[in-house]
Amino acid sequence: ELEDQEAFRTTLAHEMTHLLVGSYFKEKKAHPPRWLDEGLAMLMEERAIPVSKPDAYWQAARAMLPRDSVVPAEHFVTTEPKSDAEKTAVRDWYFQAYLMTRWLFVEHSKLQFKSFCDSLRDGKDLRYSLKKVYAIRDLARFDADWINHAGLPAARPKTPADDKGFKFKPADFTDFSQSIFKKKEESK
Repeated sequence: ELEDQEAFRTTLAHEMTHLLVGSYFKEKKAHPPRWLDEGLAMLMEERAIPVSKPDAYWQAARAMLPRDSVVPAEHFVTTEPKSDAEKTAVRDWYFQAYLMTRWLFVEHSKLQFKSFCDSLRDGKDLRYSLKKVYAIRDLARFDADWINHAGLPAARPKTPADDKGFKFKPADFTDFSQSIFKKKEESK
């Protein structure tokens, strides 16, 4: 039951973040960049993980996303994960989105992050928004900064790291609620 509650809490944090980010951009009749939306949702999901497992995605992403699999931001921001892609490619996409967003959100002031989102919401591109808000003059510098901060390995480890805690699909609330009601009925 505790595991179900944790899964519910983390999924709720993830999905609520999507709703908030989507609403925020919709105020200006814009759509959030997919990488930022997913990266922020993963960050908030991670923050909902119990204190006994701090920075779970941070540790997993740093162990499993190698530098040689990073897609330069200039190209990455125009991509989306493909449902029919290999599991590793999808995981790499989500981890890169998370690490890029985490660096912007955690390593800088929250006011800067909001200003960055405002700029994107106003239709400015990534290059302009990074320069205006973070004084990062080009996307190669952005890539170097977040990659160095993450301390990514040069290449994929020969022994795969444990990715047990990383989910690619949100939990099904229907199944969750049915299991809770079933357990309550059984305990009567």
